[in-house]
Amino acid sequence: MLPAVAEKLYLTVRNDMMDRLKKEEVDVHTSTKVLEITPTGVIAECNGEKVTLEGYDHIILALGSKPYVPFDTEGLAPEVYTVGDAVQARDAKWAIYEAYRVAQKI
Repeated sequence: MLPAVAEKLYLTVRNDMMDRLKKEEVDVHTSTKVLEITPTGVIAECNGEKVTLEGYDHIILALGSKPYVPFDTEGLAPEVYTVGDAVQARDAKWAIYEAYRVAQKI
């Protein structure tokens, strides 16, 4: 769970996005873990406290991810390269950069 929204986004883009969210009166809940989705909202945990979020037209979940490699790459082929979220969950530009670097090697 992250303490802020889009911390690694380019500053000018992030500022514009945050201004627009504020203008549209969007409630943003960071460091919040969804425990249950109900017909009327969400039950969540924020700072160790159980909270109920209701009365919204839409709820958007922006979830992080963890690296996932469902198989052993050892001996799979003479050369095996792992890129993107299989290495570390990050934004897409790093995955594209890693894939480009691997393509240059092979």
